[in-house]
Amino acid sequence: MARIPFIAVCLRLDSEDDLVERLRAVADRRRLRSPNGGSDASHGALLQQARTILERRRQSAGTAHLRQQDATRLAPLKGGVELVELAGLDAADAIAAAIHQDMPWMAPATELVWHALRRAAVERTPIRIPPLLLVGPPGIGKSLWARRLAGHLRVPEMGVEATSENAGFGLTGLQAGWGSARTGRVLELILQHRIANPVVFVDEIEKATSAVSSSGRSFDLASALLPLLERETARAWTCPYFRVGFDMSWISWILAANGLSGLPEPLLSRCHVIRLPPLTAADLRAFAHREAARRGLSEASTDAITATLTAAGPARAPCPCAPSCGCWSGPR
Repeated sequence: MARIPFIAVCLRLDSEDDLVERLRAVADRRRLRSPNGGSDASHGALLQQARTILERRRQSAGTAHLRQQDATRLAPLKGGVELVELAGLDAADAIAAAIHQDMPWMAPATELVWHALRRAAVERTPIRIPPLLLVGPPGIGKSLWARRLAGHLRVPEMGVEATSENAGFGLTGLQAGWGSARTGRVLELILQHRIANPVVFVDEIEKATSAVSSSGRSFDLASALLPLLERETARAWTCPYFRVGFDMSWISWILAANGLSGLPEPLLSRCHVIRLPPLTAADLRAFAHREAARRGLSEASTDAITATLTAAGPARAPCPCAPSCGCWSGPR
């Protein structure tokens, strides 16, 4: 895997005690080399010197505002984070073929991903899918397709329901001054896995609501996403919680909507808009057979599932995966 610097500040986590001991060792060496000996430095003097040094370091590094526990959380990023890469063109072709075989009705989206993967393989760059906006009726497998893509790429993935994320704060973080400041889920995902090119899926983006602070400021999910979807601004994105910069430019963003009504033009201009057809009964039955074979279900179970799907119709049919897969109300 490739490795990149991810955080835009220099993190040094020397404690006061560690620095005092190092300063004491330096003072002892100087005293031994001095022809007149010299006096021992007091602990109080060394402690004050250590505090002065640490404060100057924090000021110069841009981390003076960070609490100790927050600096400790960011410490693992000091050496950078990894970026997942493809093995080559054959890997790009195999991934696209596997996804298309599973979900052929998603061909317009799969084809764009295929071209992006081949470009990354030819240019020998890490994986990054350009921002996609999948537009199509509910129940056609948009979120399942995104999960399958992340699984084939072997990158971390995260799903977000736009209707339940309060003005994007759950996604990007909440700054001090609101009810409960916190880091965003996307940054938490990268902190957890130390991989900077996950797949992030945002469902029903057209239904996202806005939040208003006590001071009257309004925030919405689409506005929160704009600097993250534009690659140049994402390279130096400032986290509202930590108030330091991070390179978020390698994230593969996949947005989904049932329609374009209500979506702002700046968001649309930053995405490849892909219109997807409705899922037919034949598509759903074929998908059920493939899933049943993959999971080792009996022929009788497979027949029962396909009979249920045929009776229900694609719009109301349950996902043929399993209740535990997260899409039991239908592949979204």
